[in-house]
Parts: sequence; structure tokens; C-alpha cells
Amino acid sequence: MQDIELLGKYFSRIYRYSKSYQDRELHRLGIGSGQFGFMMALLHTDGISQSRLSVISKLDKTTITRSIRPLIENGYVVREKDPEDRRGYKIFLTTKGRSIAPELIQMQLDLERQLLKDFTSEDIELLTGFLRRMNENALMLK
Repeated sequence: MQDIELLGKYFSRIYRYSKSYQDRELHRLGIGSGQFGFMMALLHTDGISQSRLSVISKLDKTTITRSIRPLIENGYVVREKDPEDRRGYKIFLTTKGRSIAPELIQMQLDLERQLLKDFTSEDIELLTGFLRRMNENALMLK
């Protein structure tokens, strides 16, 4: 039982330290760690609907709207009416939003590089497999 308690403690610390690092790095861009995931989602699927973002992120639509507001205010994204759903919106990266993509990706790579420092490629492969399985198990908790 003690091992399970320690596992939660480590996940919590890694999350907090990673979030703090992201907040520090993203501050100069006017983005918080809460918006980082949305920017990455848009880099993969520009023009995604707010409804789809809600499903992917497991956040309600109100939280999505509140979270993307700073991205709109800073000129990184625009929100347009969804032509297929008159009540919905689609989110698009602007030229300014696309221009910071390399910085966002590099920041994430630097973070992961620091977290995985001194790990062998075999360690990383094992860890990735374990985390993937834990993620699948966690999905059953909903």
C-alpha cells in the first residue's frame, strides 16, 4: 500500500513542477500552461470545434471558452461560427499563433529532456509502455 501512495505523490510532484516550468516559459508569450494544450491541439487539428476540444480535453465548454479567451486576446487564435452547427464555434490558429509553434514544441522537448535525463532508451521505452497502460486503466475510472 505504501508504494501506491508514493506513486501518487510522484505523479503529483512531476505535474506541479512541469506546470510551474511551463508557466515560467510561456509567460513572456502571454500564454499559461492551461492554454498550452489547446495550442498543441490546434497545431495538430486547426479549425477544431469547441465541442471536440471539450471531448478531447475532458473539460466543459464553458471552461474551454474561458481558457481560449487569452489566446484570442493575444492574437494567437480566432473563434468563428461553425457553419455545420449554428450554435457551435471552431477555433483556428492565426499567423501569429502558427509562428510560435516552434517555441512551444521546443519548450515541451526541453521539459521532457530534463525529466528523462539519465534515462536509457530502454528505460524510456519501458516507462512509456507503463504510462500508456496506466492511462488506459485510468480511462476505466470515468
